[in-house]
Amino acid sequence: MARFIYSPLKSAQKEIRLISLLPGLFDSDIKVEIFYEKLSEQYQPDYEALSYVWGSTEDPEILSIAYRNQHGDRTSPGSVGVVWIDAICINQDDIQERSLEVARMGFIYNKARQVIVWLGPHTENSELAIETLR
Repeated sequence: MARFIYSPLKSAQKEIRLISLLPGLFDSDIKVEIFYEKLSEQYQPDYEALSYVWGSTEDPEILSIAYRNQHGDRTSPGSVGVVWIDAICINQDDIQERSLEVARMGFIYNKARQVIVWLGPHTENSELAIETLR
């Protein structure tokens, strides 16, 4: 059973789904709006892309993103975040769509304002890994 109900992407128009994170308190449910945008060499919407380590398909993990400031807000009024997360923005139950969108992921990441990478929780070697990447 699908977790979301998707309208088909218009691939001829190079459409992608984006997620708008709505303002809310840190400990409240995360509310989002999913909307469609054209993504091409000539037109690129302002969004961040989330890249993460894929887990087991037998034990799916729900991704939650929380932007918060020092007052505990997830988002401040007027600073709603727009993100692209493959697990949500691609209809995982539609094999044809999934294949087409996975092939475009490099382009989608490249056009993002910023790519946020999540490799997992902090470990004793995390600092070494970051230093190596620098």
